[in-house]
Amino acid sequence: MATFLTGGSGFLGSHLLRAMLAAGEEVIALVRAADPAEGRGRIERALARVGGAAEARSERLHVCLGDLSRFALGLDRRTTDRVVADCDQFLHCGATVRLRESIETARAVNLAGTKSVIELAQRRSRRGGVRRVDHVSTAFVAGNRTDLVGEDELDPRGGHKNAYERTKFEAEMAMRAAGRELPVTVHRPSLVVGDSQNGATSSFRTIYGPIRIYARGLWRTCPANPALPVDIVPVDFVRDAVMTIRRRPDTIGRAFHLAAGPRGSATIGSLAALLHETFPGRRPVRFVDPDRWARFVQPLLARLRVRRITAVVREGGLYLPYFARMPRFDVTHTRALGLEPPAVRTYIETILRYCIETDFGRRALNPAATTGRAGSTDSSPARAGTAAAPPSSTVKRPPGSGYESDNPEEAVPATARRPAR
Repeated sequence: MATFLTGGSGFLGSHLLRAMLAAGEEVIALVRAADPAEGRGRIERALARVGGAAEARSERLHVCLGDLSRFALGLDRRTTDRVVADCDQFLHCGATVRLRESIETARAVNLAGTKSVIELAQRRSRRGGVRRVDHVSTAFVAGNRTDLVGEDELDPRGGHKNAYERTKFEAEMAMRAAGRELPVTVHRPSLVVGDSQNGATSSFRTIYGPIRIYARGLWRTCPANPALPVDIVPVDFVRDAVMTIRRRPDTIGRAFHLAAGPRGSATIGSLAALLHETFPGRRPVRFVDPDRWARFVQPLLARLRVRRITAVVREGGLYLPYFARMPRFDVTHTRALGLEPPAVRTYIETILRYCIETDFGRRALNPAATTGRAGSTDSSPARAGTAAAPPSSTVKRPPGSGYESDNPEEAVPATARRPAR
């Protein structure tokens, strides 16, 4: 039998796809493309980025054309019949993760796409039974909460910061409801970053945006409380944890935070101090009160017609809600499986080194230097909790790495430059 996978050309999905193929699974991977050749090419390139060139040639990999935003995933009848006949497992990893996405577009992909996967699994269930349906959600379905969030909780009362969080919440609600008749497991990663062993990533989203702004000398003012927790998790841990959870029947009907948790999280202040050490010549990050910033400073900067300021404010504004409040994620269920999330401090310098060496993805590295264990499929509890040891010395910027100092902060009103409360 086979597994039906969505999101296989994405950042986390390509890591999962490589691990599944290396473990001997038969996979039917959904991909959006104009024709079969383009679809196969997208999947092969995604696998190559994570060191899976050999897996891309596997006879157990089958690519089907579709689209999460279209009715019934846009599958033709022949493909639908094949999935229903051959797939007894479903792994739904596809989503739009753009923080700027409109609620309509985000719902069309994240919610409607999830419902289509559920309907496909239900058809299979009526025909021949389903072993399991694994849904990759996000820990940030917790939205605006600032307390400790349990893995079984799904509470809408606090609201959400953006359409991404809201529609992932709605999608998880739909999947949990489907769990009354399907064997559903929910995986909730927090902010996923590069591989803990070598820093490799093909996605420079989430925390990479603010890091890039600071590294290039564009901005150093941070509207946040330096004591605010930051929960990030390396992609290799998430990959190995998902693979381990999928192999255990006792995980059906449960949810798991794939996160650093209170014990392994960092703080914005500690990350800022490391950035100052990592990028020579940059002045320390300056913290200001996030509420005052949002009410007075950001609207003023948004009206300024200075291209560089506008670009920084536009990108930084996406992350401002996360600087103002951040939940803490309980990882009791995850740890009970022997999966120990690595502490951020054990690999963050590796992540920063990769940013420097690749100029945030602008410069390619020798694949042999970046794949390594990134595609490891050893999903034992011990491996899943293992992180690279921190380097013995501070990461240093290589000569000519292209971090020009071009700081437009002179336009920031002095009244905004007050310490965070």
